[in-house]
Amino acid sequence: MVFKRDEVLTWFKGLKSYKRTDVMCSLLNLCLPFELRFLGTCLEHLGKRDFHELRQSENEANSVSELNSPDLQCLTSQQVRTKLAVYVSLLYSCNYTCSNSIYKILTKSEDIHSLLQTAADDTALDELLLIYTLAINHPAFSFEQKLTLEKIFSQLLEEERIIRQSNGRNSKTYSSPMDPIHDKSPQLQGYSTCIPLEDAHIIGVPSPSQIPMAQPTSHHPG
Repeated sequence: MVFKRDEVLTWFKGLKSYKRTDVMCSLLNLCLPFELRFLGTCLEHLGKRDFHELRQSENEANSVSELNSPDLQCLTSQQVRTKLAVYVSLLYSCNYTCSNSIYKILTKSEDIHSLLQTAADDTALDELLLIYTLAINHPAFSFEQKLTLEKIFSQLLEEERIIRQSNGRNSKTYSSPMDPIHDKSPQLQGYSTCIPLEDAHIIGVPSPSQIPMAQPTSHHPG
């Protein structure tokens, strides 16, 4: 089956953030070494335009004292979930000390159970799926840690499947079939990933619409 480029882009744009991250990591895993180097150069260039806006969050993400703060230990808080999603994205690839602190937060099963029992909509579940997808694909987490996080992630996917089935039964009419559900956890690939700056006002980061587009620079032969 052949898909048109615009169809693929439209499909990708419509995915939830955690699914976009998973797809991108899977695609990176299929690239050749020189392709990865080229993509890395492109990403580095694109990342420069947000450097100053994300600098404070980057420092916090790589600070043990910030990650061990009592205010960042409860996943039931929407503000904590937003911060963790940004922090995991900005965590340095070799910052194992900070990844251990984040791992401790993400393995508090009682917080996850409490959140899923009391959540009024799917937003909290989507936020959790994003955080765990980021952590599973992040090189700062050990293989053993990723195995544990994958188990939690699989449970969250099962919860999403149950919710979607329930919504399907309760819906009187729907014209299109549901999107396919992941039947397995993301592969352990070890790539650092980025996320859209959703709810970025919580950590003082401007929204994408507030960030000016980078102007093209003229290159003159030296």
